[in-house]
Amino acid sequence: MAMEPVFSPRTVAVLIICGVLAFAGAAYFAIANDQPGTSGTNVYSTSAVGHRAFLELLQRRGIPTIVSRNNSAEKAGRKALLVLAEPGLQPGSYALCERTLLILPKWAADADPAHPGWVRDLAFQPLETVERVIRQLDRNALVIREPVDIGWNETSAAAVRRYNAGRTADETLTDRIRGRAVPEIEGLQLIRSTAIEPIVSAWAGILVGAITVGGKTLFVISDPDLLSNAGIGRGDNAALVLDLVELMRPGDGTVIVDEVVHGFFRSPSLWRTLFSLPFLAATAIALAALGVLVWAASSRFGAALPAPQPGAAAESDLIENAIDLLQQAGHEQEVARAYPGIVIRELAQQFHAPRNLTPVQQIGWIDRLGAARRIEPSFETLYRDAETAASAFPPGGPRLLQAIQRLHDWKQEMIHGSGRH
Repeated sequence: MAMEPVFSPRTVAVLIICGVLAFAGAAYFAIANDQPGTSGTNVYSTSAVGHRAFLELLQRRGIPTIVSRNNSAEKAGRKALLVLAEPGLQPGSYALCERTLLILPKWAADADPAHPGWVRDLAFQPLETVERVIRQLDRNALVIREPVDIGWNETSAAAVRRYNAGRTADETLTDRIRGRAVPEIEGLQLIRSTAIEPIVSAWAGILVGAITVGGKTLFVISDPDLLSNAGIGRGDNAALVLDLVELMRPGDGTVIVDEVVHGFFRSPSLWRTLFSLPFLAATAIALAALGVLVWAASSRFGAALPAPQPGAAAESDLIENAIDLLQQAGHEQEVARAYPGIVIRELAQQFHAPRNLTPVQQIGWIDRLGAARRIEPSFETLYRDAETAASAFPPGGPRLLQAIQRLHDWKQEMIHGSGRH
């Protein structure tokens, strides 16, 4: 007998639709959450002060890049360049790795509510605020802005040779940086420091420099407009940025842009991620489906349930209805006489009786088997009762019904055991 399905086709269709919608929603929020809408100084921003163009420039040049939202210094290790672009102004709010590029903040920007991704008001950060960042490296460093007399210096070959970790030869890279070391930057911001060695500098101060801190190499870019969305396309700024990245990153290492410093932290915990957006909807659907599965399968576990015992009245009603139908057709006696023979053949086949036995011998063989199982009365007794009831006049009646019922019960007890009628 085929089992009834646990769910109706409509229920299955609803579950599938819910699953598809949950997956689509999770995918949408995952994409949206990976690229938050922002107009700030980060790689997600397409505003004038954002760094999206810098990230895309590296990617188009085939430089492997990762936008990191947790454990950035650990990811970078010794084989990557960690970029901290305009980090938050809280001292000690970021970690350094073997080779780190620190880009100082410059602008304070207010988002334009009428145009998402744009900035409305743009103003310089106070110099003291920017100095708080650079003084984590050099306590005596100063930040100057818009010097009257710039006077760009020639790039030092010794500095390039000392810090070059890329695959480009020192002389080649020095020549390229020298040829482009006159960047076009509006409102130029420089640093003055005796501890930071200049790579790209002017009489007024340092634009790009390097310093060793605790055995780690830290590069500094004093003005973020060298690589901001608004500034990277000016003059040779983009080419200079690529040369500087070639100088700073180890070999063919990855450039890891940290966005934790801008508040875009994402926990690496799998469980926390599953129970937070964008994955919460999919997790809820999965848990609901698991609950339904456990509920549907719960009746299939554990010890086998005892076979139900159909009421005697139910079987009697079935046999009585069958006899009534046969009686109306005038065939009840013929069927009653044939039923014992049907039972004999079924039992002989079930218990593999010898094939050469006569019907009388089959009855004796079945009775011996019944006696061994302590089933009473004997089959021969029930057989004779059924024949007598079938020959009675008038035909049919309760006696015929009872005789057939006893034969049926005896057969069921032989096949299934006591209590399995």
